[in-house]
Amino acid sequence: MNTTLKKIKNISSENCITIIMTSHRTKPDYLKDELTLKNLIKEAENRLLED
Repeated sequence: MNTTLKKIKNISSENCITIIMTSHRTKPDYLKDELTLKNLIKEAENRLLED
């Protein structure tokens, strides 16, 4: 995990995105997590395309 965070920290770009969401460990709540993540990714894509 630390090496991944170090790599991310050193990335420099015009557009950088961080997606933060809560996730669930128990059913049925965790079944919604995949859809929530897809929606957040789509929202990020749309915002980037608008800029």
